[in-house]
Amino acid sequence: MLNIDYEKIGELKEKVKTFTNLASNINNKEGNEELLVFLCEKLNDIKKNETNIQVFINNIDRVDSFCYSDNKTEVFFK
Repeated sequence: MLNIDYEKIGELKEKVKTFTNLASNINNKEGNEELLVFLCEKLNDIKKNETNIQVFINNIDRVDSFCYSDNKTEVFFK
């Protein structure tokens, strides 16, 4: 229904973790702190999406409708 590729989500999460680890090892570089904040926010976004997907899967019998837009898909429950 939602055309979700869990493998791609996992790969993306691992890449962000790798970039975060690399960026954290760079010392005294201008903009490094902003980069780390950005990467941590992206990792948190991915984790939130995974949680939302799991909620959807666990409650599939309660799905009432979907609303698709350019930036997101909303799921409405009964």
